[in-house]
Order: sequence, then C-alpha cells, then structure tokens
Amino acid sequence: MRDYELGQPRGPIAARICLSLEIYAHLRKLCPASDNLLHIADMIFTRFLLYGLLGWCGEVFWTAIEDTWLRGKRDWRLKGHSYLWSFPLYGLAAFLFEPLRDTVRTMPWVARGLTYVVCIWCVEYTAGWILRRAVGASPWDYTDCRHHLHGLISWDYFPVWFVFGFVLEYLHDRFVILTPHIVAAFGF
Repeated sequence: MRDYELGQPRGPIAARICLSLEIYAHLRKLCPASDNLLHIADMIFTRFLLYGLLGWCGEVFWTAIEDTWLRGKRDWRLKGHSYLWSFPLYGLAAFLFEPLRDTVRTMPWVARGLTYVVCIWCVEYTAGWILRRAVGASPWDYTDCRHHLHGLISWDYFPVWFVFGFVLEYLHDRFVILTPHIVAAFGF
C-alpha cells in the first residue's frame, strides 16, 4: 500500500504532500461552485508538467545527439544534459504556446512556423537575459554560433525552432485528448 493510503506518511516530504492533497480535496468539497475553475486549473497544471517533462527529455536527447554528431565529439555514450531552469521554461508552453496555437491555427504553415520561431526566440532571449541578471549566467550560450544575439538566441537554430513549433502543435493536439485522462487517473 502507498503511504497516503495508510494514512501515516513516511517522512516529512510525504507528510507535506499528503497534507497538501487533503487540503486540496477539502477545498474542493467546500467550494463546489468553483469545481469548473479548479478543473481548468488541474488541466493547465497537468499540461505544464507534461510540457516541462517532455522539454527536459527532449533537451537531454538533443544535447546528446548534438554533441556526438554535430559537434564531432564522438562520445558514443550519448551523454546529454539539461538544467533545472529548463523545466519551468518548457512548462510555460502550457500558458504561452497553447493560446498562440489556437490563434494561428488557420494561418498557412509557413506563417505559423515563422510565428513560432519568433515567439520561441522572444521567450528564449527574455528568459536568458533574466537568468543572466539573476544568477550571473544563462543555461544556454550561443556565442560559439556564427549568428547570435548576445549569445542568447541564434539564427543557426532557426530550422530547429521552426520544426519544434510543429512538433509542439502535434503534441498540443494529443495533450488536449490525454490531459482529462491523466487528471482523472491521479484524482485531481
């Protein structure tokens, strides 16, 4: 049996999680009129987690491939890496990409791709600039690329971000179908 099923969580972190879930369930019982709003929040939070986790995995995969084949390191262990900062940045797709996707859905594919690249660059530049100011460095550094702006965005990655926008389109459409099942499975 799981800790929360026993009613006696093991450890302080498990106790906090159980308490949070109990408080959340209690609030839902107290405010049945707000169930729809809470359900929407559950859906958005679930998508935030999905985009964040998928972004992390994709970044680790990309850096392993990029270092091995594109940068010529020939390290066949395919060692990829990412940063903790990347999770919330990729998770932002739930708040930024999804409304954008709904807005540009009827545009021709080239216009959608260009829109995605510009928006990704805006988020990438802004987040990199803020992180440089806050912690002294940005997790990514494009200064080794031929065409870059302050090392925070690079024209060299234009095709990558163009394709990535369409990958996000595909994932968005699948997440819309999948999210209610995840929310129901975890009992949010």
